[in-house]
Amino acid sequence: MSDEPSAPSPQQPTDAQPARVSLSFDLPPGTVVRVQINTHGQNPQVQVEQVEQVEQVSQTEAPPVVFRPLQRLNSSLHWLQKHIRLTPTWALALALLIYALTRLIGLSNFPNYFSCDEAISAVWAQSLLRDGLRDTTTGELLPTFVRNDGQYSLSATVYLLLLPVRVLGTSIALVRGLTALLSLLMAWWLVRIGRDFLHLRLPWLSVLLLACIPTWLLHSRTGLEAPQMVAFYTGFVYYYLRYRQGHHRSLWVSLVLGVLTFYTYTPGQVIMVFSGLMLLVLDARYHWQQRRVAALGLGILLLSALPLLRFWILHPTAYAERMIMYGSYLAQTDLSFWQKLLRYLGQYFAGLDPAFWFLPNPPEHIKYRTGPYPSIPWLYLPLIALGAWQSIRRWREPAMRLLWLSLLASPTGAALVNAPSIPRLLLIVLPLTLLSALGLQTLLDLLGRLRWPPRWLLQLSIFCILSVSSLMLLQDALHTSPLWYQNYGIDGLQWGAPQVFEQARRYAEQNPARNVAVSPTWTFQGEQLRRFFVPNVSTIRIEAIEPYFYDIRPEVLESTSFWLTANDLQKAEQSGHFEPPQIEQQIPYPNGRPGFFLVRLRYVANIQEVIEAETAARHQLLPATWQIDGLTVSGQASRLEGDPQNIFDGNLDTLVRSVDVNPLVIELNFAEAQTLRGIQARVGSEAVRLTVSVTTTAAQDNTTTFVVNQGQSNGFKDILVDFERPLPVQALRIELLDVFAGDPAPVHLWEVTLLHQDGQ
Repeated sequence: MSDEPSAPSPQQPTDAQPARVSLSFDLPPGTVVRVQINTHGQNPQVQVEQVEQVEQVSQTEAPPVVFRPLQRLNSSLHWLQKHIRLTPTWALALALLIYALTRLIGLSNFPNYFSCDEAISAVWAQSLLRDGLRDTTTGELLPTFVRNDGQYSLSATVYLLLLPVRVLGTSIALVRGLTALLSLLMAWWLVRIGRDFLHLRLPWLSVLLLACIPTWLLHSRTGLEAPQMVAFYTGFVYYYLRYRQGHHRSLWVSLVLGVLTFYTYTPGQVIMVFSGLMLLVLDARYHWQQRRVAALGLGILLLSALPLLRFWILHPTAYAERMIMYGSYLAQTDLSFWQKLLRYLGQYFAGLDPAFWFLPNPPEHIKYRTGPYPSIPWLYLPLIALGAWQSIRRWREPAMRLLWLSLLASPTGAALVNAPSIPRLLLIVLPLTLLSALGLQTLLDLLGRLRWPPRWLLQLSIFCILSVSSLMLLQDALHTSPLWYQNYGIDGLQWGAPQVFEQARRYAEQNPARNVAVSPTWTFQGEQLRRFFVPNVSTIRIEAIEPYFYDIRPEVLESTSFWLTANDLQKAEQSGHFEPPQIEQQIPYPNGRPGFFLVRLRYVANIQEVIEAETAARHQLLPATWQIDGLTVSGQASRLEGDPQNIFDGNLDTLVRSVDVNPLVIELNFAEAQTLRGIQARVGSEAVRLTVSVTTTAAQDNTTTFVVNQGQSNGFKDILVDFERPLPVQALRIELLDVFAGDPAPVHLWEVTLLHQDGQ
């Protein structure tokens, strides 16, 4: 049996059109059906357009001859129809249950890695609870945004975790469980959108189609902000559609969810600004008709903008610094407005490229890929195309316009950077899921016009196929995903956080007199992971093994056990500074290769002699030649990474780095003396000391030394060394020391400019 939506309720807008009701029945002969149609309103009218009657087959007529296998098939189908009834309520409940299971089963095991980006929000929640809801680095009470890897990007997720962290502490299940529950709420909103506004007779289609999307399975089981943003945006869409249907106060709920979308994830800020402006224009007439409700909505927006305004006042350069960190073309000063606009459009359409979404292994970091599966199954493509066609036919409906709006909004935030990224584009899952559900419903309606298979069997088959597919996808992910990609290090999956810190905690409990140092070379922000997993174990710290190569601390070394990667252990063994390591424990990678080692180390007996010889060799200068102001200048320099010419090329974006030498030294010998009044050096944010020794052509006292100290800064800085008067310079020696880095350490230098007497 099938039926289309009934006429609108009295709460719907007055311009709604009466619904056409059609009923069709597939029943055995002899069945009596009575249909009663009730209407509401001042002038109730019922117009029957067509009535088809099928005469009852006489019981005395001889039964037709039926092919025996077909008769058995029909008997089996009648039994199946009688005993297995997939009612809409039970189908929806079972679909939501299956979706919930695929989000929660083995939550700590897939994804098989746990990154610092998942841990950081809970760590900040813990910090705010401890420090009276203040950011201790800035002193702000209830900060609008807090830092992640130096950038202000975390907000709503941190505050959502305050109460759970307060009650339950930090754990993988807690952090990922928040996202999983929000995604379950998103699934329910999808059901309501499909049923109430897209008029899907099978609203469970969207839930099961969503459950079968590999990239959503991956992201909705992480602690990342992107899937949470998608869930809030889905709620924003649902309640906005309720507002357009006549439930005017739903606008306020929609705006609150839009605010959460804005403050949850950075690309969500651009997405919400774009969506808000488009809806303001498209539905301007309707907003004016509901101006009292809209006025209160405007008040909600103004209140929610106050934290952002405070952030802009306190951190006016934060957004510009983020664009610089991401290497965005928007931060390039050599591009015109039109060049940046073309770049933006190129990145925008790259986010909508079907090859990026429907082919396996897109050009994306392996943490966000789904092994042998494409991000979205390619079988969805024809369904999406069919759903898009249906939505265009029904363009006058607000739900269809909003469906396309969410699709167009998806890449708006991601297009600000130079390459498409799945987390930044994840919102695309929402419109594509609804379009595929609309397309699949259309396909089922077309097939339902055939005499066989019966409509109920088609629906049951689709339900079973989607349900089994989602469960099989989860089963495969749980068992094979550790081997999808086998780059487990810092430039790959960064695998090992729960394994290493759990073993470190157990070892610290069993050996309270010993310290445990965990190497940071396999992950970003290792300190945040330590604070997440072992916040109250004072004997566990994040510390690399390299400082012990040159900073001789035998008493510390004797009392410390080190969790090292295989590469760290190899460096220690090959350094010649230690006796053969004593290995206490091992943790293999999922593919069986050596991963982590817990070791004890001791220095060799002649460690001082070894270090002195290595230091002398490391600080030895190498011959070099530069082109400076049209002159060929020879000299010497420390061992460098990068082209030595970068120091004098006039380009502030190029740099060199010393190879484990602090200070970095440059010596210039001019064929003819140059009249100079000083030099200027572009360096980074670290505290430095710049020493310049000037050798002149004077007969006596021909070497003068100038020293300038500069403290830490928020970004690049230019250090000026003024010679106080023009000097005939025959040779220059420049030493750049990173004050707090020690030796050995890399020192970065972007540019050196020679200041001539004429000011050039």
